[in-house]
Amino acid sequence: MPIFELAKARGYFDVAYSPAAHLMKRVAATAGDRVTIDLAGVQVNGIRLANSAPLPCDLAGRPLQPYILKDHFLGPDEVLLMSDYNPASFDSRYFGPLNATTIEAVVKAVLTWN
Repeated sequence: MPIFELAKARGYFDVAYSPAAHLMKRVAATAGDRVTIDLAGVQVNGIRLANSAPLPCDLAGRPLQPYILKDHFLGPDEVLLMSDYNPASFDSRYFGPLNATTIEAVVKAVLTWN
């Protein structure tokens, strides 16, 4: 996908603990969910997700193009991946739904603190 080539070139995948190109995101929607992505943000089944408005540019000032969808029902193998806390996250706002087979692992919190 060209969007992932752009992301790689811009260093969005550069993570200190991993030499490979990976993203760690929450699964925000799965098969059968109705998804809208517009300039106001992402809706799943009619509920707007917090911090989901696409940004016009990344933190370095480079332009970003949102992936616009209107009332798209995710297919049996589709997922929507989002950050639920970072409004500047590179996620499905910019690349849309992905095939569930792109998920390589599930990460579970072992220890959390406030």
